[in-house]
Amino acid sequence: MTNSSASQIMNPTPSPIEDSTHPLAGTAMSGAEIIVQVLADEGVDAIFGYSGGAILPTNAVDRARK
Repeated sequence: MTNSSASQIMNPTPSPIEDSTHPLAGTAMSGAEIIVQVLADEGVDAIFGYSGGAILPTNAVDRARK
């Protein structure tokens, strides 16, 4: 392996990022709101989980969106 190929592996060229901005970019959101928004953006229409204190904020945001 030459020094240039080793350098390429250690410092890969980043792929170009599409110049698209989410409509809610810059909007202050809670972690629960972000989770529910990403799931909605990905087309998820049903979620399930065990109830408990840690998931309650996400459940509340999900119910408010419907």
